[in-house]
Amino acid sequence: MSKFSKALEKLQQERQEKTAVLEKRNPSFEIPEGAEEAPVSWGRGIPTIRNAKPDTRIVTYHYPTSVLTEQYRMLSHNLKTQLDKEGAKVLLVSSSIHGEGKTVTATNLALALTEIGNSKVALIDADLRRGKVGEYLGLEKKLPGLSTFLANGLNVKQAMVRNSIENLVIMPSGEVTNNPTSLLGSQKFRVMIAELRNHFDYILVDSPPIMSVADAGILGRDTDGLLMIIQAGRTPKSVIAHANILFKQAGIKMLGYVLTNVEFQSSDYRYYYYAYDQNAEEDENKSFLQRVSTFKDNTISRLRNFGSNLENKEHQFNEWWEKRILKKKDQEQENIKQESEKQENGEKGT
Repeated sequence: MSKFSKALEKLQQERQEKTAVLEKRNPSFEIPEGAEEAPVSWGRGIPTIRNAKPDTRIVTYHYPTSVLTEQYRMLSHNLKTQLDKEGAKVLLVSSSIHGEGKTVTATNLALALTEIGNSKVALIDADLRRGKVGEYLGLEKKLPGLSTFLANGLNVKQAMVRNSIENLVIMPSGEVTNNPTSLLGSQKFRVMIAELRNHFDYILVDSPPIMSVADAGILGRDTDGLLMIIQAGRTPKSVIAHANILFKQAGIKMLGYVLTNVEFQSSDYRYYYYAYDQNAEEDENKSFLQRVSTFKDNTISRLRNFGSNLENKEHQFNEWWEKRILKKKDQEQENIKQESEKQENGEKGT
């Protein structure tokens, strides 16, 4: 047997031994059927699942020419300008409470960022209690992820996965664990973020809400800034103000706010965009419009620059919020008035 053949045989044996050790440490870990190895240099070893189909809420994937996708592109460009200006690349995406659209926003934003100059983007699901990133991107629940990496002996690449979206690497939340806060606060997590900085242009970390658990505050120390998600017309401004205080106390830099569930104010813009997008498939447009009607323009996002300091941001946001609430109250009073008039006319008719 030649020296080359012996060396090759030895290499194969070492790989088999490493695989056996990995399976012993984590028996549930297995590469899904249909996965293949990523061809890029650093990404070699990250499984690629090309048949994973994202949830329809990921509009940047399903409806690339839609109005909602255009909003995410605007957000991604505004955010990129701000991050590049400050030399930042690790972004924490969080909210005050659950249900404000932070994961949908983070996922759509990650996809939009990959379109800018072939940027390499890592999307990390750090919500180890209720992680949804993998689900929204059509990945299997049994896949290893962040909790698997932090709790077991996995290599960081083995906790990541690729899909058909070019330049995007995803780290799902992994299995539910009993000690998520301690895992996120570990030195291993800090080292992981430091390593990923060397290989990606932007890293988005989807965090649990600040008002629910302490995880967001802990994650803030390893990130460059926060993008706070707020659902318009739902989240009490007192909760938002308190969340801002908690983020400030944790030393987290506020980069901006994203408002979800915002209705378009101009019908002219709708008409213009429809004319601009007249070459899109008719069936796809109908499906999109139906979904917009169902979800009331949910996930529409736009970065709001409220000022250079936190106090100014709070003041301008509260001013906008009060106007919106007053407008809703006026609409409710008008509806009550019209209903009362109908009843009076009905009584007169009888």
